[in-house]
Amino acid sequence: MKVAKITILGEERPLCFSTRVMCDATERFGGVGEMFGVMREDNLKRKMDGIFWLLAALLKAGQAYAQLVGEPCPEPLSAEQLMDLYGVDDLAGLTAAVAEAVTAGTRRTVEAEPGKNSEATPGE
Repeated sequence: MKVAKITILGEERPLCFSTRVMCDATERFGGVGEMFGVMREDNLKRKMDGIFWLLAALLKAGQAYAQLVGEPCPEPLSAEQLMDLYGVDDLAGLTAAVAEAVTAGTRRTVEAEPGKNSEATPGE
């Protein structure tokens, strides 16, 4: 099982690219190539819809996996909740988290925290 980790709201959560996610993504996007294509989509709305859908599916599969192996796991967030939590400026980090879960076979932590609009850029 391909498992990655993401931290959301201070809680580490597993992302799993399970067979169920693969089947659902193939049905939604039309194939694996098209699933990867959503990460390179030029249309920002389609890209965000795809990334948030994939992230929610990976979180749901991560929770199912954690339950099956007896590990604690917070409730997964829906695509709608993720859209309310993250901004467009977070899309690159979220895309990296999704790509890590889909392509890597090793356990690795990927940090993706909601952006803070009130903080100044270092050096300012």
